Amino acid sequence: MKRYMNPHCANSQLISGTSWIWRIQSLCAVVFRKVLQIAGPCTMSLTLFVSCAQEGSKSATPSVAPAGIDQSPPGKKRLYVRVPEDNNGNMGGLAGADNLCMNSAAKPATGTYKAVVSGSSRRACLNPNCTTASENLNWVMKPLTTYYRADGVTLIGTTNAAGILAFPLPASINEMGYAMLTGLNGDWTTGQNCNDWTSAAGANPVTAGTADLSTGASLSDPNLVFLNCSFGTHMLCAEQ
Repeated sequence: MKRYMNPHCANSQLISGTSWIWRIQSLCAVVFRKVLQIAGPCTMSLTLFVSCAQEGSKSATPSVAPAGIDQSPPGKKRLYVRVPEDNNGNMGGLAGADNLCMNSAAKPATGTYKAVVSGSSRRACLNPNCTTASENLNWVMKPLTTYYRADGVTLIGTTNAAGILAFPLPASINEMGYAMLTGLNGDWTTGQNCNDWTSAAGANPVTAGTADLSTGASLSDPNLVFLNCSFGTHMLCAEQ
């Protein structure tokens, strides 16, 4: 098990010793498979990913496409997680979310990318795990298309006629447990989406997934139910 720590989590420090104890003195959410919500000063011994509940938090090094592996032949597309940047639920609507996907250090050098999020004018499925494109509304993933990680090598899966992936995936979206705002339930129907990605209110819930899971929890992780629209979190982007 690797140990991940958000280096921008304010007032956090590493306490020396063999037990790798992290002292976290700001409001943080600990996210890596098992999730804890922590308020106030505390000391813990964990090997988890830490994401701050404040704008500007960052994460560990993203998976990016290495030099020489940046091609996407017809029928093959890439998915990437927008890191190290993060954003709360107010992304300026769907158009703003798409713009964020086009402006990221993790974005492969070529290709146009849009946000894999759901809203009133973007939908994957009306019914759980749909099988026909007639249920799509301005959906950003292509039908019968093979998707890879940003490296262009690691196969994530191939979509069905509705442009969705079947779970479990051959490989997770990312090797690290980034929390991602999706607005999607684990069956590709529409979930909570911060008023169409225009709200950063703490009172508004949001649906989010975890990038290193190969199940429907990559879209909607039950361990992330404490997240709300005020949290700085990452996002999944799909090549067009």
